[in-house]
Amino acid sequence: MSQPDFQALTEYFKALSDRLRLEILLVLAEAEERNVSQLAESVDASQPLVSWHLRPLVRAGLVRIRRSGREAYCSLNRDAFRLYEAALSRLFSLDEENAGNPSEEAT
Repeated sequence: MSQPDFQALTEYFKALSDRLRLEILLVLAEAEERNVSQLAESVDASQPLVSWHLRPLVRAGLVRIRRSGREAYCSLNRDAFRLYEAALSRLFSLDEENAGNPSEEAT
């Protein structure tokens, strides 16, 4: 795996490493699109705090932001999750062909 791939995976895991960010992702998974105020209400947090937590999610490519006037609308980037899943599978050889029984391999 190349250095840029490691950097992308680092951003991915940083983005997923916070409970509020995971809650934001879950809300977005259930909705087509939400503005930041709606997200804040859904996760019971302030709008500035949600905006702050959106930054790592956007940096990792997991959330897309669309601006309309003063409003920022957020949506889940499902394709990014698929790309990260594929990268992790390649990195750890998790494809079905190479997957063995972990308990047998550990002995």
